[in-house]
Amino acid sequence: YSKELNKNGISADYYHAGLINEDRKKVEKEWMDNYTRVVVSTNAFGMGIDKPDVRWVIHCDIPNNLEEYYQESGRAGRDGLASKAIVIYNQEDIEFQELMLDYNFPTKKEIEQVYQSISNYYKVAVGDNKGKGFPFDIYKFCAKTKLEPRKVFSAIKILEKEGYFFLTDNELNSSKVK
Repeated sequence: YSKELNKNGISADYYHAGLINEDRKKVEKEWMDNYTRVVVSTNAFGMGIDKPDVRWVIHCDIPNNLEEYYQESGRAGRDGLASKAIVIYNQEDIEFQELMLDYNFPTKKEIEQVYQSISNYYKVAVGDNKGKGFPFDIYKFCAKTKLEPRKVFSAIKILEKEGYFFLTDNELNSSKVK
């Protein structure tokens, strides 16, 4: 996007978390000093920046949730003057967000299926091996059970919150099955 804006006479730069610190500081300074008119960025850019004269925040996809949108669009108009927040999206963006909702919020039946599948996978009966840890490779588990990894991960996080599992994401520790 920044390349296209520059081709059309609008001074623009880009910013994302993968830039080295020196480049990020340069982009921030040039934008704060009004040398660069537009910064095309991921949401890594806006945090902590308080520039009062931002007139536009344009999202080129749908933010993950309303709170993100509110935080990001709230960068515009801090000086009290008129500003605009715009979201540009297409049907695929909507379908992707719906898919993410489906993965992140499994049904009760899906959560029960994951619980039962993990118990069967490790041959753990109710009440057995309390507190014992088992190495857990989600991809091997999903390949064997034909379950979707993102949905399994979300179900495990819900089960963990309810005290049924303890899952570590650290390679040095294995997940724990209660």
